[in-house]
Amino acid sequence: MTPEEQRAYHREYYHAHREEIRAYRAQRYCHDTCKILKEHKEALADDPERLSTEFILKLVQGDDA
Repeated sequence: MTPEEQRAYHREYYHAHREEIRAYRAQRYCHDTCKILKEHKEALADDPERLSTEFILKLVQGDDA
Protein backbone atom coordinates (compact mmCIF):
# COMPACT_ATOMS: atom_id res chain seq x y z
CA MET A 1 0.00 0.00 0.00
CA THR A 2 1.43 3.36 -0.97
CA PRO A 3 1.59 6.24 1.51
CA GLU A 4 -1.22 8.00 -0.37
CA GLU A 5 -3.40 4.90 -0.15
CA GLN A 6 -2.69 4.58 3.57
CA ARG A 7 -3.68 8.21 4.16
CA ALA A 8 -6.87 7.71 2.16
CA TYR A 9 -7.67 4.53 4.12
CA HIS A 10 -7.09 6.21 7.49
CA ARG A 11 -9.09 9.27 6.45
CA GLU A 12 -12.05 7.10 5.37
CA TYR A 13 -11.83 5.05 8.57
CA TYR A 14 -11.77 8.19 10.68
CA HIS A 15 -14.78 9.69 8.91
CA ALA A 16 -16.72 6.43 9.24
CA HIS A 17 -15.96 6.11 12.98
CA ARG A 18 -15.56 9.77 13.97
CA GLU A 19 -18.09 9.81 16.81
CA GLU A 20 -16.80 6.58 18.35
CA ILE A 21 -13.22 7.87 18.23
CA ARG A 22 -14.18 11.18 19.83
CA ALA A 23 -16.18 9.46 22.56
CA TYR A 24 -13.27 7.12 23.32
CA ARG A 25 -10.79 10.01 23.49
CA ALA A 26 -13.10 12.03 25.75
CA GLN A 27 -13.59 9.08 28.08
CA ARG A 28 -9.87 8.35 28.16
CA TYR A 29 -9.02 11.99 28.89
CA CYS A 30 -11.56 12.14 31.72
CA HIS A 31 -10.30 8.88 33.22
CA ASP A 32 -6.67 10.01 33.16
CA THR A 33 -7.51 13.43 34.61
CA CYS A 34 -9.58 11.91 37.42
CA LYS A 35 -6.78 9.45 38.23
CA ILE A 36 -4.19 12.24 38.40
CA LEU A 37 -6.40 14.39 40.62
CA LYS A 38 -7.09 11.48 42.97
CA GLU A 39 -3.38 10.66 43.28
CA HIS A 40 -2.56 14.35 43.84
CA LYS A 41 -5.14 14.63 46.60
CA GLU A 42 -3.93 11.47 48.34
CA ALA A 43 -0.21 12.21 48.02
CA LEU A 44 -0.44 15.76 49.29
CA ALA A 45 -3.26 15.42 51.80
CA ASP A 46 -1.05 16.60 54.69
CA ASP A 47 0.59 19.48 52.79
CA PRO A 48 -1.07 22.79 53.72
CA GLU A 49 0.48 24.53 50.70
CA ARG A 50 -0.81 22.13 48.03
CA LEU A 51 -3.09 23.37 45.29
CA SER A 52 -6.68 22.42 45.91
CA THR A 53 -8.39 19.90 43.67
CA GLU A 54 -11.01 22.51 42.83
CA PHE A 55 -8.29 24.94 41.69
CA ILE A 56 -6.69 22.32 39.44
CA LEU A 57 -10.06 21.36 37.96
CA LYS A 58 -10.74 24.99 37.15
CA LEU A 59 -7.36 25.22 35.39
CA VAL A 60 -7.97 22.05 33.39
CA GLN A 61 -11.57 22.77 32.46
CA GLY A 62 -11.09 26.47 31.77
CA ASP A 63 -13.02 29.49 32.90
CA ASP A 64 -16.32 28.33 31.40
CA ALA A 65 -16.56 25.23 33.60
